[in-house]
Amino acid sequence: KGWFVQVSAPALESDAESLSKKLKASGFAVIIEKAKVQERNYYRVLVGPEEVRLASERMLMQLLREKYIDKTPFIRHVK
Repeated sequence: KGWFVQVSAPALESDAESLSKKLKASGFAVIIEKAKVQERNYYRVLVGPEEVRLASERMLMQLLREKYIDKTPFIRHVK
């Protein structure tokens, strides 16, 4: 529960795990959430949670400085 930054959602769990390791090495709290969209599995790589949106916005700005992130992260609220 809370505010997360979704960094990526690869179709391969191994890609999600690889990105997760890099993020953790950079000091971020990471979870991987399995999702099924149109009968395909995706592995959402989420950084967080934060209690307030403002904190997740700051985290997003920090993530944008990480050179290994090749997607555009975005903020999402998980209830």
